[in-house]
Amino acid sequence: MAVAVPLGASADALDEAQTAIDAKNYTAAVALLTPLAEAGDALAQTHLAYLTFEGKGVKSDAVAAAQWYLRAAEQGEANAQYNLGVMYENGNGVPRDVDQAADWWRAAARLGNAEAQYNLGALYYNGRGVPKDLVRAYVWKSLALDGALTTVTPRKARVSREAVAAGLSQAQLAQAKTLLETCRAHLDGCD
Repeated sequence: MAVAVPLGASADALDEAQTAIDAKNYTAAVALLTPLAEAGDALAQTHLAYLTFEGKGVKSDAVAAAQWYLRAAEQGEANAQYNLGVMYENGNGVPRDVDQAADWWRAAARLGNAEAQYNLGALYYNGRGVPKDLVRAYVWKSLALDGALTTVTPRKARVSREAVAAGLSQAQLAQAKTLLETCRAHLDGCD
């Protein structure tokens, strides 16, 4: 049974949990996050999933981490969607399933998660989990460059996008650039 947590108390506890994480007091962070996560707070679920996966403040448990990510992802939390996609790509805590990874990365990409955009572009480039589509690969990699990449350097992302562009005809590149402008205006309708 989920315990209702007043909104103000949730924000305060999330701030306290972040302070505990910053201080590497993971046990305290887990204690603060758990009731919020159980009450349905998507951000708390995402943080708790990360700590659970990494074994910080709690025993490492990829299955439990995936469950927390799923609960947050289903509420539209982009970081949870991205991380759940990573778990499906690697088979951590869930069966390895590139189709599921693509679905979760697409959801996160549409919310502006640059890492998910980059990974989705790679899937389109290689035809893994989605049909091979160099136009869409170019678009998603370009959108990733617009965002705040953290696990991929902008230089690597540019080189990767240019490698995709090299495989496009002039007509395909023009199509990709038109689609890119449409997607920049309406990410939720992209793809």
